[in-house]
Amino acid sequence: LGLVGLLVGLYVHVSEEAGLLGLVGFLVAFFGTALGTQGDLWALLLADLGFALFGVASLRSGVYPRRASILLIIGAVLSGVAACVHEFIGVGMLGVSVEVIGDIGDIIFSASLVWLGLSLFRRRAEEVQRPHISQASESI
Repeated sequence: LGLVGLLVGLYVHVSEEAGLLGLVGFLVAFFGTALGTQGDLWALLLADLGFALFGVASLRSGVYPRRASILLIIGAVLSGVAACVHEFIGVGMLGVSVEVIGDIGDIIFSASLVWLGLSLFRRRAEEVQRPHISQASESI
């Protein structure tokens, strides 16, 4: 529920600048996340695809920090690839356990969401403070 709420907040803030790609990424991530709570692989892959698309749209829009958007893309892709390899092949990649790669992807993904969320709150705080500054200057 928290991830879906964060996704909605992130999308609302960037919706105009993100365009159609942002909307598609948001919808795919939203439904994939909502359906992925049952642990279905296809729903988790759908969520990863949606978050990667949302990351690309965020990167293109320039609303959120560039590096945070890049980390979102990398984390979502790593998590999705690791889940596919684990499900269909079941072996490690380059001598590394698939679970380790998936865990690294999850850590990167989570860190990017924290960064994006903090960026969203920071922007909101700046927007709230600006009217007070302009009102004070108008009254002088």
